Amino acid sequence: IQGDFHIHDLNLLSVYCVGWDLFDLLVEGFRGVWGKVESKPANHLRTALGQIVNFFYTLQGEAAGAQAFSNFDTLLAPFIRFDRLDYKGVKQALQEFIFNINVPTRVGFQTPFTNVTLDLNVPGYYADQCVVIGGKAQDTTYADFQKEMGLFNKAFLEVMAEGDARGRVFTFPIPTYSITKGFDWENPILDDLWEMTAKYGIPYFSNFVNSDMNPEDARSMCCRLRIDNRQLEKRGGGLFGSNPLTGSIGVVTINMPKI
Repeated sequence: IQGDFHIHDLNLLSVYCVGWDLFDLLVEGFRGVWGKVESKPANHLRTALGQIVNFFYTLQGEAAGAQAFSNFDTLLAPFIRFDRLDYKGVKQALQEFIFNINVPTRVGFQTPFTNVTLDLNVPGYYADQCVVIGGKAQDTTYADFQKEMGLFNKAFLEVMAEGDARGRVFTFPIPTYSITKGFDWENPILDDLWEMTAKYGIPYFSNFVNSDMNPEDARSMCCRLRIDNRQLEKRGGGLFGSNPLTGSIGVVTINMPKI
């Protein structure tokens, strides 16, 4: 090979990063391994967030890189109304989640590499879909919960911007936001987003302004990978046949100066 390229993570017999389906977790619950403790689908926001933490903790060892969920705010916002939570309750639930997800449980005392994509507005492909609570479809759709999404995002951003007990940055989950031509830059809910960005430089921003892609065409997995779903749509069934169950096998760096 003569140093023309470098294959990363050859010390691990695993894939690089994986995008999981949060909707599937909300429908099925945290289960699937015979003989191990199983959880029914979540009926409450704190339960759902707790299952997400356990999900990431359990699956982190199967990948060298990130574990990712898309539509994080869209799918969790309805729990706020069903639980009748006020802003303080939502912030407390998200504060628990963010502190728990940052516990260093990986080999080498590392924190699980996690990524969540937040929609800010209900995407079209979920707008008319029935909300799932407790694993069951409800008689309302995700489009009806834009107000709760705003509450969710405000609380999430505020917790992330505050940092931990010493004011230090929360490394994970890394939030991803899509910037489109219709992005509402004046939205007051996003004030903490700009503060968090200036203070810690945390978020990923997917720029779709001058792109021929739409946010629903891509899935962000980690710092090195954004998958073009338009290519995946050409495939049939199989492991990578449907969104958001996507991922990558590995990362290769080309030695451009040498070439």
